[in-house]
Amino acid sequence: MKTSILKISAMKWLCRVIIVCGVFGAGMASKGFAASPLPDGVAMQDGFEPGIGKAVGQVSQVAGQVVLIHKDSFKGYRARAGIDLFENDAVITLADGHVAFHLADGSFVTLSPESRMVIAKSVYAPEKTTRTMFINMIKGKSRFVVKSFVEARRSEFKIKTATSVAGVRGSDFIIAADESATEITTLADTELEVLSLAALDAAPVVLRDFEQVTVPLGMPPGAVRKIQIDEVDRLMREFKFQPAPGDHEPVTGKWPEASRTETFSGYGGLMVDREDLINPDVGRFRDDMPRLTNFLADWTSLLKDEDIRDKQTIIMHQRFEDIQKQELPDFPGTP
Repeated sequence: MKTSILKISAMKWLCRVIIVCGVFGAGMASKGFAASPLPDGVAMQDGFEPGIGKAVGQVSQVAGQVVLIHKDSFKGYRARAGIDLFENDAVITLADGHVAFHLADGSFVTLSPESRMVIAKSVYAPEKTTRTMFINMIKGKSRFVVKSFVEARRSEFKIKTATSVAGVRGSDFIIAADESATEITTLADTELEVLSLAALDAAPVVLRDFEQVTVPLGMPPGAVRKIQIDEVDRLMREFKFQPAPGDHEPVTGKWPEASRTETFSGYGGLMVDREDLINPDVGRFRDDMPRLTNFLADWTSLLKDEDIRDKQTIIMHQRFEDIQKQELPDFPGTP
């Protein structure tokens, strides 16, 4: 009798080991590219294809997993330094991803991990002294060093989140956003205006150096408060890449010489031969595909709603322009 019980127990134990091994093996297989497809047809590509139209920016630094998706595309590209950005490109950082890029006017943008941003509109015409930039910060944290445009005939730079719109000329600030609230923190030599999407008719809240405001969903902006140096240090540690000294310098009606010859040469096409843009180590990226799948789980619905979002953005943008009858107040000094 005891022998039979021992045999049955041994069989049960063996079955459990087989089941555990099977689950473990399935988990390991899920790390493979084929075993973990991207949702609803979104597929990672080994190389890079440029988007439509003229390039509006360029990736300068990348660490970890960062994905680029062109408008109306189901192809994802792994970000690399030197890759061009195009209007309506989505920039997505995974759990270990950091990225920095410059826009056509020289403004610096960097994202912390698990962030998503769309360059909704980017028009920079230095010969006409005009600039129109509109960025949709969907979620996560980003730092902007926006160039002031000296003697510009028209200069607009706006960042929209789920709850707010920030209008700037030349500023250094950090935005932390999700579906329920937006937190905006200004750094040195900065002044910007913040509106709640729930109250576009109200007067904007003005932030100056080292101040912070929170805009909850469906609510007006909260009280502006001064931030301490330890809070600034904590925020800055979340970003791997920092702006260079020249990123704070204003621009005029023509390109700075260094930018024209180095940073932005080759707009409108690939910066190097296409063969050089092929990623030789796709295996490293495939190892992180389960996280990529989870992170992009709602991307298809975002793409399907893109036309609606574009129309809403245009309407909201027009309302914002109508409200802002006057130009933004002059800064007390050169930002």
